Amino acid sequence: MNLRSSLVLVALLLPLLAGRPPVAAQQPDGVTVRDVQQRDTDGDGQPDVTIIDCSFATERDRVLVYDLGNDMQAASDWRSATDFTNDAWVFDAGADGTAELIIRFSTNDQQQIAELFDDRTSDGMVEYTASPSFAIRESLFATVQVRAVDGWWEQAEWVNYNLDISTDGPVRTMFSWSDYIQILSNHNGTPDFTIQVRDPDRDGRPDYQWVDIAEGLALSSSDNVVRTSLMVNPADDEPPVRGAIFWPYLGSDSSYTKDYGISPPPISIDWERAVINHVGEFVGSRFNDAAWFVYSLERITPAELTSANFEAPFGFYDLARDDDGFPELQVRVEVTEPYFFEGFPHWTQVVRYSWDQHNTQNWDYKLDLVGSHEVASTVALPFADATMVPYADLPAWVTGREWGLINFAATEQPYWTSEGIYEDLVPVLATRSQYVTGQINRLPASDYSTIPAGMRSEYSGTFARPALYFSPIDRKLHLQSASTGVWNIGRTDRDGVAALYYDNLDGDAYLDQWSYIEVRGGSQPITITRQLTMAASHLLYTDGNEVRLLQTTAAPALFTTAPPTTYSAWQRLGRLLNAYEREIDPGDFPAMLAQFEGPQQRITGATYRDFRPTESGFRLVLDVQPDAASSGPTLPGLEQLAAGTYLVRYNADEQTFSSTPLTPATLDLALVLPQQAEARAIGNLLLMGVQATNSGLADATGLTLITEASLGDRSTSLVSETLPILSDRTVWTAINWQPSAAGDWQVQARLTDQQGNLVAEAQQTITVQALPERNIQTVLRFTGSYGSWSLAWLLLLVIGGVVGGILLTLRPATASEEQP
Repeated sequence: MNLRSSLVLVALLLPLLAGRPPVAAQQPDGVTVRDVQQRDTDGDGQPDVTIIDCSFATERDRVLVYDLGNDMQAASDWRSATDFTNDAWVFDAGADGTAELIIRFSTNDQQQIAELFDDRTSDGMVEYTASPSFAIRESLFATVQVRAVDGWWEQAEWVNYNLDISTDGPVRTMFSWSDYIQILSNHNGTPDFTIQVRDPDRDGRPDYQWVDIAEGLALSSSDNVVRTSLMVNPADDEPPVRGAIFWPYLGSDSSYTKDYGISPPPISIDWERAVINHVGEFVGSRFNDAAWFVYSLERITPAELTSANFEAPFGFYDLARDDDGFPELQVRVEVTEPYFFEGFPHWTQVVRYSWDQHNTQNWDYKLDLVGSHEVASTVALPFADATMVPYADLPAWVTGREWGLINFAATEQPYWTSEGIYEDLVPVLATRSQYVTGQINRLPASDYSTIPAGMRSEYSGTFARPALYFSPIDRKLHLQSASTGVWNIGRTDRDGVAALYYDNLDGDAYLDQWSYIEVRGGSQPITITRQLTMAASHLLYTDGNEVRLLQTTAAPALFTTAPPTTYSAWQRLGRLLNAYEREIDPGDFPAMLAQFEGPQQRITGATYRDFRPTESGFRLVLDVQPDAASSGPTLPGLEQLAAGTYLVRYNADEQTFSSTPLTPATLDLALVLPQQAEARAIGNLLLMGVQATNSGLADATGLTLITEASLGDRSTSLVSETLPILSDRTVWTAINWQPSAAGDWQVQARLTDQQGNLVAEAQQTITVQALPERNIQTVLRFTGSYGSWSLAWLLLLVIGGVVGGILLTLRPATASEEQP
């Protein structure tokens, strides 16, 4: 470790470490010692072998310690009879006379060295000879080598965590172990991985762990494997090791990663197979309330400034400041470098931002965010510098930026993992890989069919900073500007399965419609539906049996907030939630209505549907049954209606309703073709459009527009998309077509309903001409005389297209546009 790195770490870590007492070394508690015997094999009157009868893997095990330094003392206590300096320790699991592990301890240049040999021939044992002198026959090369300055303990009291480690062969050393199995089969004396563990203040608690894959391994630049990993504990509170077998780093039956509140010995042995399982975490990457790590696909080296990618960083934060070992905030940033996606020269990020709002070891909320941001900050890491967002700045960096996609998830039943809320309830990777990079111009569709029971999710494609609001209707925290959402309620009390769907009908910052659907089982399953809609001056409810119209003014939000990034922000959000949260069943819309006062008209024997806002108020379709009856104050314009289906409009300026018998949708299609006949030639890009009009009173939804161009037996699909055509609206859909042959092409547009029935069509003939020969010659002469100018103009057009594409990819785009 160089002086620069030491100074950086002291500056960063020591302010956090002040006043923390050292941790005393524990006697090895992963072994039970029953008896100790010694032998003098060379007859010099001094013991040279100590035999420890013990249990560390089975009920009866044995360890033979061979003296390699001619300094073994006669003693009945293994601590006095042996050492970890110039001895060879042979571990015989099952006491059957075979070795499952050998550790050869030596000293070199004031460094303590431990060489670990395991089975390399797959016969379940480590071959060695004890006479006439001790020798390891299994391999010339150690599988794991550990080097320590100043011994394995500091001042004979605290475990030393200033270590340099190397592995050679198939030993798990990185978290993503499966990526390396094929390339680690060669055991040749050359390190495959190097590990550096450091405890700068020497308090017996490791502060960071750096792992590097060797440059000589057979990895191509395109292999997406982690080459450098770094685990950091800025709070310096790693738990003491428990379960060590004599040597403080040796153990068995542990996982690669630490768990909450424990530190198993990081070097784990599989005694049955006689192999080293892994060299695991000295510093926990997860399972702590103040920790962070980097898993970088790019090797981070001192030779040059590296931009860390993949998980860079992944942080855990103690928002509650309770130091209980469980984080209240987790922030994972998946970073992708420029040109990873062909032609896209910008960094992209996918962020997972989960927090425990109530400090109950339960992840309450999560944000998924997708975008493209340049990172200019340089972080001084222990052995090199890297371009990445600093751990301390990460929460504010995430919440202070605009993102092209934001997904908000909330857990309505207990949920806990070591890495926050995993479920991707919207296609975040497809959004990054396709939408942000410009390969598609629409956000990928959400698929809520796989959302787990007890979880709700909302989704926004508005380019904005993440913001939340608390609804006075359902008393829940929601995502501002969410376009849609769902809560998978799961099983209900009456053996049903239920879900609650959210919609933002007017496209503002707030959800305004809740739709509850429950399917109850049995020999004849039934479906129960209810809907609650929030308008500017009314709350409307229907359940299939009645309609309620409550005239009231409800604020869209009781409070708004950014996701918490600090202790004070987390506390403030907690106080607001405690003040406003209410226990209301997700489908109990009457209870939600009961929170508000105002004139309420109830019409039994009626339902409403197809609600949508209008410029003057709102409209809906009201179905009135013959036995319908009204109660409560009659709202102006909704006096007694005869049985039938009505289009009901509300005029906000006049505060009155009007009703008209509903007429069905009347759809018409028209093709708009390029007017310049000379533009209709082979290879030219023809810009056309389809105009769809609905002159009826009913909205038409779930329609599919299909456009094709055909010439003889040749057919080309141009556009196929689903679109609504609302009443009294005209929808335009753009078509780009580059004809491949001359002739009279038939261009057809047709609309089909959800059952595939044809509801409207239009057809036109376009005569496509061959490009005249003289035009080709003119083009060739132009490019020959002014080639440099044409190339320059072409380059400017390409650059302009790329820049424009980048600006457009971060905003939702659509091929269809409505006109009033």
